[in-house]
Amino acid sequence: MIIQEVYIRIGSQNKKAKIMVFNDNDRVIFRRIYSNWLRLRQQYKIFHSRAPNFPEIVSEGLFCLDMGAARVISINKAKKCDTIDLTNHRRQQIKAFSGLVDLTSFGPSSIYDDFYFMDFYRGGNFNGKYAIYKIPNNLISVAQVNRSQTLSQQQRQQRRPHISLVNRIIKPNRIRPIIVNKI
Repeated sequence: MIIQEVYIRIGSQNKKAKIMVFNDNDRVIFRRIYSNWLRLRQQYKIFHSRAPNFPEIVSEGLFCLDMGAARVISINKAKKCDTIDLTNHRRQQIKAFSGLVDLTSFGPSSIYDDFYFMDFYRGGNFNGKYAIYKIPNNLISVAQVNRSQTLSQQQRQQRRPHISLVNRIIKPNRIRPIIVNKI
């Protein structure tokens, strides 16, 4: 992994960005972090505690390796998105699923051009396999978070909506993975 400072085009403006670019040697580190996370999950179970969240460096790093993207540390000194496609300058939001129920939260000011979902609980197993889904933005904004509100309505109210992407968007719209891989 190397850290670089580059200029990226966002709309019509060039902005200074600090990014991480990964190489295949980093996959070994991601496997180690993943194994440690699995052990930590088991230790939490002993105390009947909620499992720790999936490490974003693993999901975002693997996404970058598979999709040719770079992880964003900052754009103009602020964290504006998770990853960026340096070829077409599109900001990417990455969400990861790693349990029985995917409950994804969205910040009120999430910024992205493309939205991706990563499933690390393939077929009900933690076996190191994962899938990447690209979800069309129009399906995200109109997704029902409850009986009376969509995700975008709650975001406009400065709330942090939670939604099951698998049950509310991926399955009903028959979205297929664009990549299936193994850590």
